[in-house]
Amino acid sequence: MAVCDPAITAKECMTTTSVLHLLISDYQVDSRVRNETESLKNSGYEIDVFCLKSGDTEKTERRNGVRIARFGTFADRKILHILTAYLGFLYAAMRKNYRLVHAHDFTALPIGFFLSRLKSIPLIYDTHELWSESEHEDYPELMLRLAYRIERYLAKRADRIVTVSDSINTFLQRYFENPRITTVRNIPSYTFSHQSDILRERYSLPFDIPIFIYHGAISKSRGVDLILEAVKRIRHDEFRFLFLGSGPYLKEIEKFVHENDMESKVILSEAVPQNELLAYLSSGDIGVHAISNTCLNHAYCLPNKLFEYIHAGLGVLCTDLKEMSHLVQENGIGLNFENRNPDDLALKMRYLIEHRDQMNRYKSNSRQLSKFLTWDNEYSGLKCVYRDLLCPKTAACK
Repeated sequence: MAVCDPAITAKECMTTTSVLHLLISDYQVDSRVRNETESLKNSGYEIDVFCLKSGDTEKTERRNGVRIARFGTFADRKILHILTAYLGFLYAAMRKNYRLVHAHDFTALPIGFFLSRLKSIPLIYDTHELWSESEHEDYPELMLRLAYRIERYLAKRADRIVTVSDSINTFLQRYFENPRITTVRNIPSYTFSHQSDILRERYSLPFDIPIFIYHGAISKSRGVDLILEAVKRIRHDEFRFLFLGSGPYLKEIEKFVHENDMESKVILSEAVPQNELLAYLSSGDIGVHAISNTCLNHAYCLPNKLFEYIHAGLGVLCTDLKEMSHLVQENGIGLNFENRNPDDLALKMRYLIEHRDQMNRYKSNSRQLSKFLTWDNEYSGLKCVYRDLLCPKTAACK
């Protein structure tokens, strides 16, 4: 991770530091972009976010000092929505003197690259995943091949690249032939330092049984089906499994739970606001993530839910994928189970149920780790990238 001299501040740049962030989704649902832009604002940068218009959201707003403008005309085809947003981005960006453009994910990269060349300013490509090695089943093969070529061509020419895990970083340095890549992990900026019993009280759960929790999008691609198969293999009076979230697979869960008489051990709870999430999670004992190794993007992923489990003081039980396994094993915060193996997941769950002392050690290790694994520490890498590009004479990064 890059380290900067803390005595140097963004305000020491000799000219105005107006920065434009581009995002082809809605700012309010992207915690990574919120963390980055609010921290940059607090460091002295003037931050504008151009994002996609969705639902009944305001066209413009200011949130914690960050100016947000939403663009795009709703259409039956998403590509038309994006293209109209591009035109809005272009028109609005040309009316202000930005010194840097920061494009989030591939969908924002083409317009970000165009603006950087048009205005002769640096471009940061912030790829939140290994996009070229992800599953894209809804798109024709010819379109995907063209998109891969475009991403590689543009990213190769980006001034800096930011991504979410060291394995993705290493892969992209070769793939993009661009060594100027910095890892900034999805560590939450909000904290919660004490125990909560919200979920136990809400669902009248005994304090002497462990609660396993999955939070996030309820979808088959996140391994929810695997979790259900594992839960089915364990006696109902030994634990409870709580799904906290919403998504397209929720109806399937309800059907599976009913057909297998699992109502007494599976609880479905609605999603909660991001600023309340850690309080809810801390009611439990073990955070579970069962994403499968179906593509290289999954193999190298380091999802924000793992860091949220850690900051809620939970032990972690997750698939034995490279980055997740390393995080769990290096810090002694939980266990890994074999990819796509519900029997092994059930075995590890039983072990934790039967060895409460070990489960509590994992929880204690998570609480200790959360004191050092903070967004403030992680943000230093991004801050260093900005100083390199905007204040090269005062930057002191190592």
